[in-house]
Amino acid sequence: MEAGETPWSDRTVLRRTRAHRLLFAPDGGWRYSNVGYLLARRRLEERTGHALGDALAGLLLRPLGLRATRLAETARDMADLLLPPPFPYHPGWVFHGTLIGPVREAALFLHRLLEPGFLSADGLAALLSSHRLADGEAGPPWHAPGYGLGAMTGEWRTQAGLCVGVVGHGAAGPGSRGATFRLAKGARSVTVCAVCAEPGPDPQLGVLEAARPHL
Repeated sequence: MEAGETPWSDRTVLRRTRAHRLLFAPDGGWRYSNVGYLLARRRLEERTGHALGDALAGLLLRPLGLRATRLAETARDMADLLLPPPFPYHPGWVFHGTLIGPVREAALFLHRLLEPGFLSADGLAALLSSHRLADGEAGPPWHAPGYGLGAMTGEWRTQAGLCVGVVGHGAAGPGSRGATFRLAKGARSVTVCAVCAEPGPDPQLGVLEAARPHL
């Protein structure tokens, strides 16, 4: 990957990761699986008749008011980022797809996605219904962490005793890492995205610090 190799085909991915072998029955356990989302991607493309970038633009990005966010498809796309990878990197190695765009639109995406009315009530409930993990699996500032359908959920606690509910996701890649979360305390909420160069401060803690004055 560091030398700019061509990403594996679906067949190679499935063969090398043995993704066709279930580790447990549905809802019977949890493992982080980007390959699982590759299967979801192919199903979405099959059902819509469009490649992922076009499907996401029509179903999510444009309806949510995002104008600059798009699917990264070439190494040139990655090289043009504000925090580019330190070596030629093809986004196809992220088998389920990589969206790129302004930091502001990352926060806007999550905020509007979670607002009542965009998803159906059942769809939103499914998104937020999570499989609980042990506290030690996530590390600070997590308490009661869990995973839903692509969303990390739980609570964050600060040393000062502030406890807030959180929904969102963190990310890490060559040269940078980030986090986009919606934090809620009672009836108040704020959505924040933080991105930093790697190595650097924990972007999750950056989200928490940025949200603190609003909660």
